[in-house]
Amino acid sequence: MFHNHIVESLPQADALEWQPLSPKYPRQELAKALLFALVLLLAALALPVLVGHGWLLALSLPAALLLGGLLCLHRHRLAITFGYLVRERDIQSLGGVIWRAQTALSYCRIQHIAIEQGPWERHLGLATLNLFSAGSSSAELVIPGLEEAEAQRLRQWLLARIDRHD
Repeated sequence: MFHNHIVESLPQADALEWQPLSPKYPRQELAKALLFALVLLLAALALPVLVGHGWLLALSLPAALLLGGLLCLHRHRLAITFGYLVRERDIQSLGGVIWRAQTALSYCRIQHIAIEQGPWERHLGLATLNLFSAGSSSAELVIPGLEEAEAQRLRQWLLARIDRHD
């Protein structure tokens, strides 16, 4: 029977040690989802008043609570399933609840690295690392929910690594 020893010796993706994001990140995502759920709830309460049909409240309120709850659950699960992996020749990200996505970007393809922080991230000391490749207008690989110091350290390490590949 044929055996490809080189392929068989490659590490399996589930055997790799993925780095988790900051423990603050799931809380941040949950807070953002709760804010959106609150807006949804207010809209569900206002709808019957605006159209003048009080019976709509019996439909809109449970629907808003269900959708808001599902959104909060999904955003929290999504945040805790995300991870990243720094290897010898590439960096990878893994995430997703229903549809899992694993993205790898070789160091020799990285053209630009940006650190992004919104107001929530700044308040919590978190940052998002965006890695761009040539010819791409959007980030090829995004790692959200990093501690700000870790994002800076990883960016500097990647920049040094890129310089060695040129």
